[in-house]
Amino acid sequence: PNAGARGSSGTVSTWASAAHRRSQRQSASTAALGGRLGDARRNVQADDYDVAEDVTMQQYLRLNIIPGGVAEQIKALLPSTFLMYQRPLDEERECYTLVTSQTLYVLVPSRKATDRDKGLSVHAQHKLKDLKLVVVGLFYQHLRLEFAPGVVYVLVTRAHLRTHRFVDTLRQLSKESHDLFDSFDVLHTTKECVTKISECLFRGREFRLQFYCPV
Repeated sequence: PNAGARGSSGTVSTWASAAHRRSQRQSASTAALGGRLGDARRNVQADDYDVAEDVTMQQYLRLNIIPGGVAEQIKALLPSTFLMYQRPLDEERECYTLVTSQTLYVLVPSRKATDRDKGLSVHAQHKLKDLKLVVVGLFYQHLRLEFAPGVVYVLVTRAHLRTHRFVDTLRQLSKESHDLFDSFDVLHTTKECVTKISECLFRGREFRLQFYCPV
């Protein structure tokens, strides 16, 4: 029993150390996310940030990222890290998800930023009409965007309000642009997860867990 306890303790310690190292990497990534572009980039991380009101960022995106120029209206810019769904063991990469009236761009830092150059390049881009499914992660901490089979992005925001607003923007776009934007499904995992936890804990008894969050 003592050996088993020691083995169990060692396993827990190993997992805790791994979690701590991952947390340190995530903190470093978040620091880079806020510091690479100076004040402009830190502002993007604010919960009340609206790219439609950021003239400097809009100008940079139009001149360097969006080939359609004024033909595409800038709708949202979401800072996060991302993974490809098929490769969950990869390191999270810093990214910005830019949504225009026609296209979704995944932007990544590719060079040192300067006052004039934000250092971002296009990692991938997809027509909004190709978006098939949006899965909202537990407590709005991440999103899964599914396009064609095998093209699935996991955006890790760790920010409820920013995630909520981003999803609302996609919903609103789908309502406004029926000719450019096919309908897509939005799935929320929080309610399903809490229901399953409740079933496991209370096994059919009348007690139920509830989840409250600002909307």
